[in-house]
Amino acid sequence: MTVCPHLGDNYHKGNKYEGKFITQENAALLKGFPRNQVPSLLYDQSVKGFDPTTWSVFIHSTENARLYLQPSHGYGNAYSNLVHVHRSKNEDDNNFLYHTTSKLIEEHNPVRTTNGWNGVGIMVGIGEHINRNGQHTDFVLRPKFRTMWSNEEEKITMRKCGGIFEAQFNDKSVGYKEMIEHQKRFWPYNCPSRVTDIPRCWNASKNLGNELHNDGDADRSFAVWINKNTGETSKSWHLLFPAWDVAIELCKGTWISWNGKFCGHCTAVPDVADGDKFLSLFCSIPQKLHNHLLRKKN
Repeated sequence: MTVCPHLGDNYHKGNKYEGKFITQENAALLKGFPRNQVPSLLYDQSVKGFDPTTWSVFIHSTENARLYLQPSHGYGNAYSNLVHVHRSKNEDDNNFLYHTTSKLIEEHNPVRTTNGWNGVGIMVGIGEHINRNGQHTDFVLRPKFRTMWSNEEEKITMRKCGGIFEAQFNDKSVGYKEMIEHQKRFWPYNCPSRVTDIPRCWNASKNLGNELHNDGDADRSFAVWINKNTGETSKSWHLLFPAWDVAIELCKGTWISWNGKFCGHCTAVPDVADGDKFLSLFCSIPQKLHNHLLRKKN
């Protein structure tokens, strides 16, 4: 395991603010919004001087890794501060996940497009969440797709995705089994059909570049990145942990687990070739939903 010291306030700041270049000094003066993100402060490799391959810990697209991100306050453990990276060349799974994630993104309305999330690309929610009225419900399909697919058909699809995630993470000692058990404990006891062995809460993204942020989740995150990878080669696709000077190069079939609640992270603005798409599918337990179910349980 590679130990990565926390840099305090001396980490690389984002280099683009509201679509324009910003100096590190001016970036440091901006105030954070909820979940510690700075609106529109992006990491863009097209800006001269920013090259994640030169960061202290750079994980190349051919490499696996296990990193321990040392917390700034001196507390933390391998469960909360472990970042695990591995690659899979299972083309059947990768192709299924690519087409499934493309379909999910097309069918759902984007989330995180306002209130400080003014990055590039798209993110959507799938499965269960707490809506703006405080109700436990499912993310809904866009109106034109509601007559084509049922909610149960989507759940069947996500069950297959969950099976692939389980196969990828179960033997990696990253807390995947613990996350599923955590989920089971807090789902409503009067809804046994909701207590399953697969994740209930998902997000998907396309060509995403976003601000440095911490997630509002109650458990670790588990994610896969996939792309079409045909024709012209795309470039510059990285998951960053700036406060630890860690950059992870992403490629088709990259699997990563981390704790977004404690480990601030972001995706650098990708350089996507014409005809390609950079997609990700990831799961965790949202803190709001966890708190809602805990209140119902008690």
